[in-house]
Amino acid sequence: MFGMNGTTTIERVSANNVNLKIQDLVERYVLRLGITSAYRGRKYLISVITMGATNSTFIHRTQKEVYNCVAQMYDVDYKTIESNIRCAISGAYKKRGVDNMPTAKEVIADGIDAIKLAIKHKM
Repeated sequence: MFGMNGTTTIERVSANNVNLKIQDLVERYVLRLGITSAYRGRKYLISVITMGATNSTFIHRTQKEVYNCVAQMYDVDYKTIESNIRCAISGAYKKRGVDNMPTAKEVIADGIDAIKLAIKHKM
């Protein structure tokens, strides 16, 4: 059966399963960094990395554009996204006793690369 946009039910279910697997990979990656659900920025970071891993043009956007996309999803200001992500990264690294903390941009880029690599090896 074809849906309104010309996709079959099987294609939509398959796409949803892939998105759930990517989401799971991203959540595990963020947790390995030590960013737990205690940090508000966790869900924002997961969204940013997931969007970057699934959209090849996403990485070429400015950080403000990226945060604005996520801010619209959660109905908050982009500065809230930026601040909470930075706080989550900082808190997780301080808790582990790491002095040389990466920037949010570095964590996001590394996360996108790690997820894309994991997807490539799993498929």
